[in-house]
Amino acid sequence: MAVTDHFLIHFEVLAVTSASRSLAPCQQRRIITPSMASNFAMAFSANELCSSGAANIPACPDAFLGLFDSTCLTIMESIAPLVKRRSRNSVDPWLNDTTRALRRRCRQAEQKWKKDGLHVSLTMLRDSLLSYQKAVKDSKSQYLSNTILNNSHHPKVLFNTINAVINPQATLATEGSVVNCNLFQRYFIDKVLNIRRNISMSLPHVPPVSQVCHIFDSFTLISLHQLKKLVAHLKPTSSPLDIVLARIIKEAIDTVGPTLVNLINGSLRSGLVPTALKHAIVRPLLKKVNLDPADPANFHPISLLPFLAKVMEKVVLTQLQSHLEGLDIADKFQSGFKARHSTESALLRVHNDIAMALDAKHPIILALLDLSAAFDTVDHAVLLSTLEHLVGLRGTVLNWFSSFLRDRTFSVIIDEFSSDTVQLTSGIPQGSTLEPLLFSLYLTIGVNYIQA
Repeated sequence: MAVTDHFLIHFEVLAVTSASRSLAPCQQRRIITPSMASNFAMAFSANELCSSGAANIPACPDAFLGLFDSTCLTIMESIAPLVKRRSRNSVDPWLNDTTRALRRRCRQAEQKWKKDGLHVSLTMLRDSLLSYQKAVKDSKSQYLSNTILNNSHHPKVLFNTINAVINPQATLATEGSVVNCNLFQRYFIDKVLNIRRNISMSLPHVPPVSQVCHIFDSFTLISLHQLKKLVAHLKPTSSPLDIVLARIIKEAIDTVGPTLVNLINGSLRSGLVPTALKHAIVRPLLKKVNLDPADPANFHPISLLPFLAKVMEKVVLTQLQSHLEGLDIADKFQSGFKARHSTESALLRVHNDIAMALDAKHPIILALLDLSAAFDTVDHAVLLSTLEHLVGLRGTVLNWFSSFLRDRTFSVIIDEFSSDTVQLTSGIPQGSTLEPLLFSLYLTIGVNYIQA
């Protein structure tokens, strides 16, 4: 038996490693090719729905939309079947061929230094890295300067650009699972319920006195020309609920347009909004990068609606705005959601009033009111009463807005996981084309009450 003077030592070491770059989860998606729109248009034109669906206005928009969706799904499965792909990381827009070449040179210098370990190789690596960092900094500065210069008269673009620099976009740092999806959904629902529960009921709701001289009781049916013009001005933003991408719909509007015209006119004539267009997908987005991703309170609910819902809402919005032009109910001091007005015009007005009061040696009191979850806590009964008595909506038009607000649902999605579907009992759908105008009209009765 061998004898040794060595002893076995047991110990634990906490190894701290640098955070590895996590790979984006694999998701099912369709491979979009340049010929996708033309292939879709060709297949749709050969389908029976293209001829029969454009012939008559459907009496049941729900059934007609279901037939349209099933037809589109069959076509998409034949020309672009779902495949699993890993999402690519977004690329900063200021990176160009020069910065990419310098980055490759840095990698080559790093590999050379790791291979030979010479001091001259390390110096080359440092020089290459400094050159790359300087090129990226200069390219970013030039990109931001050009963006600000080209959008000097667009406050929204300027604000978004500056905000993106000061507050970088936060990514979702929560693991995707059904449990987490339901957790976020429960938090978003409870937040709205708690706010509505705490709203003071000391002042009973009194319907506004009907003083409307212009009544809006029926929609004007749209034509194919009007639809094509409207769709051309919409951004091609798609939702996971879209069977066909918005971009393809826009490019193939000559083929699918007649069918969509009948779908929209069927909704306008019946005063019913298809149920499938009243469901929203919500994705939680971290408010700031330095916040705790384990706390649902640190997330914004980003709502995504079907593209066809936005098209239909745009048609209704155009006719509602035309009706409002004959009424004098808009508050003259409103700056939000108003043409040629913004936070800039609101600040100018407040600054001017304060300056004039100071010159006149008058006392100044500034009251600021922040409404938490303002859009989500809108009472449907109050909003519909305002639309009826103050705006003058009647008949089919009022029924359409009642259908638009009623039986709305949403589900939370993280990666490929989804929560249960839950019904909403209050609020105006976020991301809706009608959201800003409806909220402004909802506040009108409150503004009138305060001024009275």
